[in-house]
Amino acid sequence: MEQEDAPPRTLSAVYGLDAQPLHTDGAHLKKMPDVIVLYAPNPTLTATAVWKLGREYPSALWNGVFTVRGNDGSFLAHALADQRLRFDPVCMSPADQLAKEAQAFLGLARESAHIHEWNAEETLLFIDNRKSLHGREAVHDPGDATSRVLERAVYFMETR
Repeated sequence: MEQEDAPPRTLSAVYGLDAQPLHTDGAHLKKMPDVIVLYAPNPTLTATAVWKLGREYPSALWNGVFTVRGNDGSFLAHALADQRLRFDPVCMSPADQLAKEAQAFLGLARESAHIHEWNAEETLLFIDNRKSLHGREAVHDPGDATSRVLERAVYFMETR
């Protein structure tokens, strides 16, 4: 959505129709969703980038400390804790040098992201929100800005 129409402190409010940075959904929540399902009833020209955390990554991800501005106040968190990613550059600010390194590493993730094209009707995209980042690509077609519809469902997995 356009910046002026977006709720404050959201990716759309900061980036408007430009490409969103890769992020996890619910990074501002203490308990984040485990799985994100995106549904497109109709094709859309605006793709979604998805990046999965690989086997090698810098220790800054689990050592750097971020300040997270959540709905119920701020809290401190790592970008990677208990093998789970948390990252959103709008609600998370690096609180130390290691977090700045983690932010730089995650900022480069788009270079190796998979680009999911929404070119068929009734399309579902399942995203492991624990191990992946995702973000909307830039909206280049003005008609797509108003006609693009993606529905989102989030799921929390039961822990035993």
